[in-house]
Amino acid sequence: MDEIRHNGVVSAVSGSSVTVTIISQSACSACHARGGCLASDMKQKEIEVPHPGGQYVLGQHVTVILRESQGFRALLFGYLLPFLILVGTLVVVLEVTGDELLGGLAALGMLVPYYLLLYFFRERIKKSFSFTIDAQQ
Repeated sequence: MDEIRHNGVVSAVSGSSVTVTIISQSACSACHARGGCLASDMKQKEIEVPHPGGQYVLGQHVTVILRESQGFRALLFGYLLPFLILVGTLVVVLEVTGDELLGGLAALGMLVPYYLLLYFFRERIKKSFSFTIDAQQ
């Protein structure tokens, strides 16, 4: 089974979950020329792993694992669907009205309900992604 792995550090431990902080970086941020380029990108992200099993302590180095198929689902929700909504709305409004300004505003406006739906269903979506932890030695 193909997996997506990220190294991280345990930043919080509760009775039912472990929070792991990972550093997400673009390929540019690892480049030797990143100091002279504005394209480098590094962000800290926190991932909550429910019911991890095992004992974890603050500061422990671990690997967070996600099945690759779930990674594709995340890309679908985060990038592909909003892009399709944006382009689809733009094309339809341009064909109907011929007004570019109205088309652009309508396309951007259609993203508001999409992201509101994501926000309201965030707990349900969160449950559909199952992360696991592998303790590093």
